[in-house]
Amino acid sequence: MDEWRTTTSLPEDLLLLCADPGTGRIRQPGEFRYALAGAALAELLAAQAAVLEGNGRLVLLRGAPLGHPGLDAVAAALAGPAAPPRGARLRTCVNRAGRVRSKVYLEVMAKAGLVDRRRRKVLGLIPFDEYTVIDSSIAAARRALVADAVDNGNAPARSLQLAALAHAGELTGRLYPGPVANRTARRRLADLARLDPVASAAHAAVRAAKSAQSSGG
Repeated sequence: MDEWRTTTSLPEDLLLLCADPGTGRIRQPGEFRYALAGAALAELLAAQAAVLEGNGRLVLLRGAPLGHPGLDAVAAALAGPAAPPRGARLRTCVNRAGRVRSKVYLEVMAKAGLVDRRRRKVLGLIPFDEYTVIDSSIAAARRALVADAVDNGNAPARSLQLAALAHAGELTGRLYPGPVANRTARRRLADLARLDPVASAAHAAVRAAKSAQSSGG
């Protein structure tokens, strides 16, 4: 198995799902930072750097360094409110982890040779970095993991979690366009997100931020 298939983190996998199948350009939906936050929390839980208590509170057991710039930043953001003994509500943790910018994960992938970074300017004035997946098969492999989670009830737990987080970040419409033709798949993704406490909290944060933004406008 190629090394990149086993070394990318869940936040990076989510960003790869954002790649346009035609151009490879990574385009994140609005408020996607909360989906990335949920993915980072899932990685902390998997690494036993944190634990999710039965009362829905996340307790940080081990802070930075964890060996990954993005996860270290998230652990640092949680160090106060999620410290033992009580920890913090999962939604609070998602909100705090959402302060870590996606650029941290994109730069990790750029250094690994998975994406290409180019500096652009909006209206010729405001600089921004555009990231493009170098090998389309990388993003396709991540979409295949989601498809497996949709079609296979016995899919690996990591695939199920990636699919749930993809729905949390509102990628469902991109992965399965058309509310009628892909109704079953879309419903499956929604169910996976609802059953996963981290993805559910991330989805709630995305929706709340969009609602607040809409109300403010």
